[in-house]
Amino acid sequence: MYIGAVAKQTGLSIKAIRLYEEWGLISAPIRKGRYRTYSATDIKQLLLIKEAKTLGIKLSQLKDLLTEGEQAAQLESVLQFLLHIKADFLRQISELEDKLVRLDACIDGLDTCESRA
Repeated sequence: MYIGAVAKQTGLSIKAIRLYEEWGLISAPIRKGRYRTYSATDIKQLLLIKEAKTLGIKLSQLKDLLTEGEQAAQLESVLQFLLHIKADFLRQISELEDKLVRLDACIDGLDTCESRA
């Protein structure tokens, strides 16, 4: 598949796809004459990169995962990485919930103080 079609399918710009290739996040595509042709694996990796960015994952964190050799090992590494990110998000949620409880207590305390005045 040519880069324009890949861009449409993934929702990424052509510039971003070339940048990810330059940074080594995806392997250099096969060339047919002057044109890059991308495989289904490339498209999956690009979609993973796009989703990771929406989750706040840095591209530098993904680079080592996406450039590992054997695909089975790569998938296991990606899974472990995503589980780690999930655990971090859950920890952040818990911390935010604790802060909300404390904030609610402050708000309730202000209501009580105002009614005494």
